[in-house]
Amino acid sequence: RTLAFSFIFFFLAGQGWATTYYIDAQQGSDSNTGRSPSQSWKTLEKVNSGAYAPGDRLVFRASQTWVGQLKPASSGTIAHPIIIGRYGSGALPRLDGQGAVEDVVLLKNVQGIEVHDLEIVNRGDSQAPRRGVHIVLDNFGTARHIVISGLYIHDVNGTNARKDNGGIIFRTIGNLIPSRFDDLRIESNIVWRVDRSGIAAQSYHAMRSHWFPSLHVVIRDNYLDDIGGDGIVPWATDRALIEHNIALYCNHRAGSFNAGIWPWSTDNSIFQLNEAAFTQTTKDGEGFDSDYNSRNTLFEYNYSHDNQGGFMLICTP
Repeated sequence: RTLAFSFIFFFLAGQGWATTYYIDAQQGSDSNTGRSPSQSWKTLEKVNSGAYAPGDRLVFRASQTWVGQLKPASSGTIAHPIIIGRYGSGALPRLDGQGAVEDVVLLKNVQGIEVHDLEIVNRGDSQAPRRGVHIVLDNFGTARHIVISGLYIHDVNGTNARKDNGGIIFRTIGNLIPSRFDDLRIESNIVWRVDRSGIAAQSYHAMRSHWFPSLHVVIRDNYLDDIGGDGIVPWATDRALIEHNIALYCNHRAGSFNAGIWPWSTDNSIFQLNEAAFTQTTKDGEGFDSDYNSRNTLFEYNYSHDNQGGFMLICTP
């Protein structure tokens, strides 16, 4: 009876069939099962082709490098997300787009997924639209529970002609099915030397004529440095929390109007306990900005210093 009860409990919890898949760039083989370190897979292509269940884990071996794009197509659940991370000791597993892909990690129309503890690089011979992590909903509806944490994203030379590329970009697009995030967390990442945006959003649903804001968006404990344009910019959110972030040397290369930490078309945003410093130029060049189409925005307990454009811009229509 005890064994039967245990089986039923794990089955109902959704963990009875959860699997960990191992990826080893040196010793793995795509003909393996992937279900143990000795049977690890080898390539990103094999990972991308898989169908995964809630609670499954995809773990990359530490101190190894993969070239290309990670694009999981399966969704987990709030209670049992699909988790992407690392195993073994040593340096973070490195995913390198080498400038040949727009997005090194692409999460498109998925939910119930977490990405942790990876190094991400995407540098090409010249600037072009590029991102480290791209989270995008296209006519999807509401995507629940996406977590991006513990990533080291650097050397992404995207184009400074567009704001929707750079380090971590989250977007909701498409005019057929309103789309938004509910419980999107971007936490404890390092974003260094990227163009144009550090952590930023775009949304088709930002205008009041088709307003459909994302909910429970949290951007916290991130460190950004040497950013071509804007540092941290939520769009089309309601009650977003942006706290404990440090954004240094933003607007470093874009040659256009950018600031450190600010909202665009949001409601009830809270910006607290952030530091914005050394933002470059007077286009705009402020540490903080309360910007267009934003209602009831609160800035409190933030630290602004050495910004060439000053402390804060208040920008209305």
